[in-house]
Amino acid sequence: SHGFAIVLAERHEKKLNQGELASVNIQIQTHHGLTCNVAACAEIKSYLGDTTANVDKALKYFDIDSNDAIDDKEAEQMVKILKLLKAKPPVSAGITSFFDKFMVTLKYFAGSDHKLQRKEIRDMKTAIGYFNGGDLQEQEKNKMNDEFGKFDFPRKDGMLDDDERNLLMTTLTFFAGLDKKFQSKEIGAMDKVITFFAEGVDLNNGQAKKMEDILSQFDPNEDGVFDDNELGIIMSVLRYFAGSDEQLQVTEIDDMKLAISYFDSDGNGAIDQCEGNRLKDILGQYDFNGDEVLDDDERQLVMDATKYIAGKNQRLEDDEIRDMLKVIVMFDGSNNKLEKPEAQRMQKTLVLFDLDRNQYLDNAERAMLVKAVQYFAGDDMDLSNDELENMDFVVKAFVDLLVSQHADIEEFMGVLAMFDGDDDQDLDEKERASLVATVTFFAGGDKQLQEGELDAMNKVVRFFAGLDGQIDSKEAIAMGQVLEQSGSSSQAGLLVKKIEDAMSSAYTSVAGT
Repeated sequence: SHGFAIVLAERHEKKLNQGELASVNIQIQTHHGLTCNVAACAEIKSYLGDTTANVDKALKYFDIDSNDAIDDKEAEQMVKILKLLKAKPPVSAGITSFFDKFMVTLKYFAGSDHKLQRKEIRDMKTAIGYFNGGDLQEQEKNKMNDEFGKFDFPRKDGMLDDDERNLLMTTLTFFAGLDKKFQSKEIGAMDKVITFFAEGVDLNNGQAKKMEDILSQFDPNEDGVFDDNELGIIMSVLRYFAGSDEQLQVTEIDDMKLAISYFDSDGNGAIDQCEGNRLKDILGQYDFNGDEVLDDDERQLVMDATKYIAGKNQRLEDDEIRDMLKVIVMFDGSNNKLEKPEAQRMQKTLVLFDLDRNQYLDNAERAMLVKAVQYFAGDDMDLSNDELENMDFVVKAFVDLLVSQHADIEEFMGVLAMFDGDDDQDLDEKERASLVATVTFFAGGDKQLQEGELDAMNKVVRFFAGLDGQIDSKEAIAMGQVLEQSGSSSQAGLLVKKIEDAMSSAYTSVAGT
């Protein structure tokens, strides 16, 4: 104790300074049997106060080699921890409060053997360092042990085993940011994420591991740290999937992992900033009421749509995302905001264009979808109910032929193009009406085009389309009158025969000229 050091100095008839005291290297013994270098113990006592019991309790955690002696290195580690905690010697007011918090920290990191091993000391210093700086207010710094305690599961015994400590350190490191100093928003974000994954009051081991797994999927460079952009993306995505109750259920976690895999275009197991922003943007399209969370219906609709657009490899490439956004724009109505009924109609359309019924659109099916929607959406690029019904009718009339491959997608698109009289890549009301009337006539009562009916329709339309191959308004009227006079599709063969005879006669009349 100090008293013993003073007696020693008097015997040498001089006062020893700190350096001289250290060089003497006298070992003293505490009442718990631990011995400690005089100078080191003196410095520790200057932080913890002149309370032998306090020093003894703290020192026993640092006796790493369990030899009942605190060597210089062990004492030095304890001093470093005290300095990190910004204890100011000599501690007077608030010593009990500070000491209690200090002991809680030591107990968490020392684990079940109550001895701070080198890895545990290293982690403790790192963790304390994260809370030491930034813009944290004193009450936020005081929450440090509370954050540590969130990973003390399931027994809440005040000690972190290796698994718990590793999960804590991974989480702290992710959220402390590039400067390795917690800011207020980072503490808030971390607490929010823990809340998302904790189904009850406290986080458990399984939930913490799921959390770690999800967090790692937003860290493409695997540096274990979130920058501001990554933090913004992950908070938005987690909030969307957690729903209004802010609790991530098993199905919500599974859907989130699947959504992340869809947008992981390079397949490296994590989404970068660009991919994350795309994911966030698509989720936002299906947030119909703008509350920044997805209810069950919203989540199901976005997952179903993404699955169809992602194609065979179930990863969204650049062109697939562009096409998805194009289709959304044409379904989102005059207010340019997708609503639930519109999203449901869009999903039915995606299913309609999945010709082989394998629950995704290949490149050809997706191209057919985008082009057909564009044609039927008209000049305003918004699909009205009438336009959607017309598209649905025309596509269904072709489905059997397309599935059986008696007609291909290019032939289908060619038919739409023939009715685009002004060649502006969309069908106005009159062009669309002419197309629907023509398909209705040739498809007959079953509303399904057979191979012969399609051949007949193509011959008739090409005849009236003239040399430019497109039906203008006058040609549409003329063709409509002829079809009306023919009565029904049963007369289609006779109509084609008349057209072929007329063509032969015309050619004969100009032969040799």
